[in-house]
Amino acid sequence: MDKLIVSFLGITGIVGIYWFFFGKKEEAMEVTSIIIDGGYKPNAIKIKNGIATTLTFLRKDSNPCLEEIIFPEFKIKKFLPVMASTAA
Repeated sequence: MDKLIVSFLGITGIVGIYWFFFGKKEEAMEVTSIIIDGGYKPNAIKIKNGIATTLTFLRKDSNPCLEEIIFPEFKIKKFLPVMASTAA
């Protein structure tokens, strides 16, 4: 009976270690909100390397110059409706 308990605990420990090191990791996601009202607030952001980031834009200004964002390096082009949040 003792051998059975020790074997069970050993196998459980091995499975736990395997799960801890090789199991699927939850991806870290950073969300940054930008308000567009006569300009961008904040006008500069810092993004950590290697962390997936979502930029959320809230356009409050109806000026047509602010109706679209373009990030050519990332192939992102989004229309920004007035008084609505848009994720990019």
